Amino acid sequence: MTEAQRAFMILAIISFCVAAGPVARLINAYQKDVYWTHTKHPLGLDAAKGHVQVYVAGERLDEALKGGRLHMTKDGKTFPLVAKDVGLRVNRLHEFTRMDVVFSTVLLTMGAVFLALLVIVTLAHRSGKSAPPPPANE
Repeated sequence: MTEAQRAFMILAIISFCVAAGPVARLINAYQKDVYWTHTKHPLGLDAAKGHVQVYVAGERLDEALKGGRLHMTKDGKTFPLVAKDVGLRVNRLHEFTRMDVVFSTVLLTMGAVFLALLVIVTLAHRSGKSAPPPPANE
């Protein structure tokens, strides 16, 4: 085994082993799905404004609430809904797993590139061809 083959093999193994951590965290996060905001502390419409838009009968919920067009009947009494009556739970999984996706993609790609280079160097070595000599210093 040449030095180049050994180097590419070691780099590929290291890349795949290091990628195992972020990949395992991603799998665990998607299986447990624990990244919802708590039921006791739902977000109000104002807090979720940049993340969610809810529509009722083609109209934005916050506008319908401001206009007093939504009502609720409870215990035989009807009253208008207001923004504080609405709470939203949001799944924030993407916020916690974003960097794991980036790291695992980069590391797995690096491992695949090193494996491809290992194959190329091995095939070139077996066919009797060698890599071109380095340029001579002038």
